[in-house]
Amino acid sequence: MKTLQSLFIFEVNIMDNGKYISISEASRISGKHIATIYKGIRKGRIQAKPVEAHANTGEARANTFKQVLKQDIIRLYGLVIEAPAKPVEYQVEARANTGEAMGETSRSLLKADIRAEMKEVIEDFFSTKQAELMKPIEQQALYKLGSVEKENTFLRAKVETLLQENTELQEKIKLLPGPAIIEEKEKSITALQQEKEALEGKINTLTAPIESVNQILMENAHNLSVLQKCKSELMEKLKQKEQEKEEALKELEARLKAEAEEAQRVIVEAWKKELETERNKSWWKKLFS
Repeated sequence: MKTLQSLFIFEVNIMDNGKYISISEASRISGKHIATIYKGIRKGRIQAKPVEAHANTGEARANTFKQVLKQDIIRLYGLVIEAPAKPVEYQVEARANTGEAMGETSRSLLKADIRAEMKEVIEDFFSTKQAELMKPIEQQALYKLGSVEKENTFLRAKVETLLQENTELQEKIKLLPGPAIIEEKEKSITALQQEKEALEGKINTLTAPIESVNQILMENAHNLSVLQKCKSELMEKLKQKEQEKEEALKELEARLKAEAEEAQRVIVEAWKKELETERNKSWWKKLFS
């Protein structure tokens, strides 16, 4: 007991000098849990030293305790409760009476330290495993994205080709007889009709034989019929080309729409199959795949 009292007096003198204090005292003045103090020691943020103390528990055995630098505790966590000054004899007597409990406290702190280390190891393991599981999924997603981009590039080139064909078709349609040619033919017909009317006027004033006049009228009527027929043929051809143009445009639009819908359907089906495969995998396969 005398040796234990001497050791406690030595520890109290150290604490009074503001240097090293016990773990429980550091927890009390900082308001932090004991496990937090031990964590700071493990990380090297708190300076600590071992102290041997002999507890009078009915058998001779030695327990190792740690003391920490008080200024490190104050620097890291601040000072919540400052222990009031007490006589040295009172502190020695209080610590001597709790000598038996110090061994149990040390073992409890050691268990807490082990639990904290195990928790960190488990968290590191799961973090590493999660990164390993996510990496192939990310690579597969990038591969799928590249495939989709290639498909989009192919479809875009195909659409450009179809648009070029449409432009060429429109240029060909422009080469067909247009309204200007039809208008010119109508002007010719009008001129012939005017000429016919002029000739009919002359017939009324001339004394030419009736047969000659009838011949002229017949020739004019024939010419007029020929021009009228040409006009009808041109109108029919123009109407037919317009119908062909509309049918070609409708066919082009339908083909573009069908190809776009098919491409979209193929992409959606591929993604659905991929997601269904991933969903049907067992959780342990996903974990160790």
